[in-house]
Amino acid sequence: MSSAIATRAVLSDRTHGLAGNQVGLGLLAACIMINDANFRVANPNEVSLDWQTAMRLALCALCGGYGLLNLPQALNTLTRFPTAWLVLFAGWALFTIPFAIVPTYAAAACGALISTTLFTAALVARVRGEAIVKAILASILLLVVGCWIAQFVRPELGQPDHMTPGHEPVGWRLGGLMHPNGLGAHCALAIAMLLVGRQTWNWSWTSVLALTAVLGITLLATGSRTSSLMVVATGALLAVRRNAGYLALAAGLMAGVLFLGEAFGSDWTRFLTLFTRENGLQEISTFTGRTDLWSTAVDFIGRSPVWGHGYGCSRYIFLEAADFPATHPHNLFLDTAIETGIVGALIEGAMFVALARRMVIRPCALPDMVLVMVAVMGLVEVPVFNPLPEAFTLTWMLTLGWRREEGSRSTATLGSPASSAILPAGLHRGVV
Repeated sequence: MSSAIATRAVLSDRTHGLAGNQVGLGLLAACIMINDANFRVANPNEVSLDWQTAMRLALCALCGGYGLLNLPQALNTLTRFPTAWLVLFAGWALFTIPFAIVPTYAAAACGALISTTLFTAALVARVRGEAIVKAILASILLLVVGCWIAQFVRPELGQPDHMTPGHEPVGWRLGGLMHPNGLGAHCALAIAMLLVGRQTWNWSWTSVLALTAVLGITLLATGSRTSSLMVVATGALLAVRRNAGYLALAAGLMAGVLFLGEAFGSDWTRFLTLFTRENGLQEISTFTGRTDLWSTAVDFIGRSPVWGHGYGCSRYIFLEAADFPATHPHNLFLDTAIETGIVGALIEGAMFVALARRMVIRPCALPDMVLVMVAVMGLVEVPVFNPLPEAFTLTWMLTLGWRREEGSRSTATLGSPASSAILPAGLHRGVV
């Protein structure tokens, strides 16, 4: 009888564990879809608390509750580097609240940051990596479908620049529920997830290629050049990992193209203008006006180099200082330095160094690809540590706590249950 009671207890614990993992994955998917999408027409010149912002804050609070309910697992992740850098960053952001230009906004942003830090730390400790990647991929695919629908039903949701005279979009670009650049970045992230799934868990080529085609068409429709470059960078990383000779081959091909172009007197200026939208080569040399924002950012960093102006508060600065709609300086480290000072930027830099070091010493598909994508996007955008955490911020947090053993290949396929893979002996992992 005692053995029967013990068996029932084990099954009960397993059932609760499965339910808890499914709740965590559901929260992850909800954050990506709700925190990234616009369900109301946004005015880039206003920052206010409305029903959409309240819903996002409530979702972040639920994530924090999940982290607290699984606090032992979360602490086990957060007390180890490189995830510990995330704790230090959140702590410093919290410390700078009294120096923020809008303390209440900074406090709310810090609350969302801390909640999702606890959440991602608990999730990555409980749930297998493949299930997490599938949840991210599924949520982005649903978001893509919603964007296509919204583009023809309410296109203004993804084009807030329509509301600013003189800054109307030059041509048609797919946005839907978000800005075209944001949608393009999400497509690039999803394509990277598919490459990770194929390389790490041997997902079927049929599924990977079919979904990549859908995402690739969507990315091209957004017209996002940075997102296209992100895909190229991750593809190059994968190619070099398979055969380092590809790097020399690519360099040789580029040198050959340049040599032939010069030999036949190619018009390089005309060629480069193919990658611009309206302003010719000036658009390339100024990164579509971003260099002006960078100069403004450096000026504001100098005004408060240690404390910054408050986590999440750069939008208040650039809504006033920029000559065109902007809520940040379009550079990750400049944005972090404005908001949390040079100290915050150094902590953020430590995260990059830690992941880059691990990429060299112990390669692993997902964290390495995410590092490359965030590094490329971070040159001209702010992919992580936005006031309300979304897909890239959550993925970055998960990456910091990612178990490198998740980089080993398994026999799981895209259509198989995430719990089907056999766990290595002695390795404690949550089962989904």
